[in-house]
Amino acid sequence: MSARVFPVLAGLLGIVLAGGGPLEAQIRASERGQVSQTVDGTTIKIDYARPRARGRDSVFGGEVKWGEVWTPGANYATTLELDKDVQINGRAVPKGKYSVWMTVRADSDWTVMFDTTAKLYHTERPAEHPWQIRFTAHPEPRTSIEVLTWWFPEIRPDGAIMAMQWGDRYVPLNVTVTPSHPITIAADLARQYVGKYDFAWVDDDSAASTPDTSSHSTAADSGEAKAPPPTTFTVVYERGSLWGMWDPAPWPGMEKVLLIRAGDALFFPTVMKDGQIYDSMDDMAVEFQVANGRASGFEVRIDTDEMIAKATRKP
Repeated sequence: MSARVFPVLAGLLGIVLAGGGPLEAQIRASERGQVSQTVDGTTIKIDYARPRARGRDSVFGGEVKWGEVWTPGANYATTLELDKDVQINGRAVPKGKYSVWMTVRADSDWTVMFDTTAKLYHTERPAEHPWQIRFTAHPEPRTSIEVLTWWFPEIRPDGAIMAMQWGDRYVPLNVTVTPSHPITIAADLARQYVGKYDFAWVDDDSAASTPDTSSHSTAADSGEAKAPPPTTFTVVYERGSLWGMWDPAPWPGMEKVLLIRAGDALFFPTVMKDGQIYDSMDDMAVEFQVANGRASGFEVRIDTDEMIAKATRKP
């Protein structure tokens, strides 16, 4: 029986078993599932059928033969859909929809392959073509699970781990997304922001200014809430990026932040750790006031457009 005839017969059998009802009502041995994750505006979606081990001692090397080209699912091939270009395990993957295949091996890395023909039955393994995307993945031994599962166990500001596991084999794939805002800025543009600024937080009722010590003492004595003390904010240009440094820092770990440009004179403060983006505070924006190629100061606003701090350039 040909591979193309089988899914047609299976569909007809489903109608008979369901008494002529809609296909959606039939019980399937491998139910369909979907999982998706959005990272920095890029949506990654996996659609797949979920086979069960059903008491089989060995999934790989048994149900799935070593050396076999296999779709990590069942029935129709598992698909990957991307709405923007990404990299997976270091390989460029353009936006689009792909069927997903893996060559499984007992004692070495597996080969992952994406084919631009998305609608294929699991026995319709695609022939090799130059436009296919291929790369290696390293399977890891894990405590066995019953149902084949795709999920995103790790999310980062610049990507995610997209993982598949069935039985005792766990296969992580490292996805890196295209950043919505570049972390670098041209030197001639950065020059207008570089300098030292008198920085002060805004209290609930008034704009920030250099505080008067006596007025703060009075507020403290009366039990009224007051803004945090003022500080110095220094903007520097290093390694092609714009950085801001508080002295003293308002919170631990905020001594130095990367300023990622989000628009004209608008930046998101971003915490870096070990050379990677750790936390992008896109609910807080630094907006500079620029005239004649030089910033005179800036305001810090949150996503409700409320100003929470203000700074003026030092002479």
